Amino acid sequence: MEDVAKSKIDQLVRSQLSQDGKLLDLEDKEIGPEELKLMADMEELATVQQLYLSHNFLAGEAIEILAQSKAFPKLNSLYLNHNNLGDNEAELLAESPNLQNLKCLMLEANNIGPDGARALAASTNLEALEILFLDSNPIGPEGAEAIGQSDQLPGLRALHLDSTGLGDKGAVSLANSPNLASLTKLYLCSDGIGNKGAIALASSP
Repeated sequence: MEDVAKSKIDQLVRSQLSQDGKLLDLEDKEIGPEELKLMADMEELATVQQLYLSHNFLAGEAIEILAQSKAFPKLNSLYLNHNNLGDNEAELLAESPNLQNLKCLMLEANNIGPDGARALAASTNLEALEILFLDSNPIGPEGAEAIGQSDQLPGLRALHLDSTGLGDKGAVSLANSPNLASLTKLYLCSDGIGNKGAIALASSP
């Protein structure tokens, strides 16, 4: 039975791996813990730079396996949007030394709250990040404040926080942050920001 499962994931990976071996698209492919375990020893994954795992209902054990996996040494972009990630899963990612080369981390449309945002913001393993997507996660003003206060994201260029419920308080925290000077793109649609937050953002250097 295990041989059949191994053969199936081998075929799937080969069919979804780009010709140059740099992009692996496993979006909506029913990937779970067992599949991720079977992928751990696949030598052809050593060149993958972009990994798409969106829409796979990933959570818990699957994220733990992914965070511990050494199968993707050149990974610089990880897409985990539209899964079932919460604060615990965000903490697993934040604690993973295997993600130190990440430049883009896509976590849109999960269930990451303030604690998860704090873990990501405080991580010493994500210092290379240039793009962070946390849209449609309930991080709230506390999560936005944690990101704004973090000095662990020195290269962050684009921060996506649409529909995160950060409100005026979160907007002011971001606007007053001395650590986000490198940002060139900040997305805050549908965040309940009023005049106070808007004025703070407009006045921010």
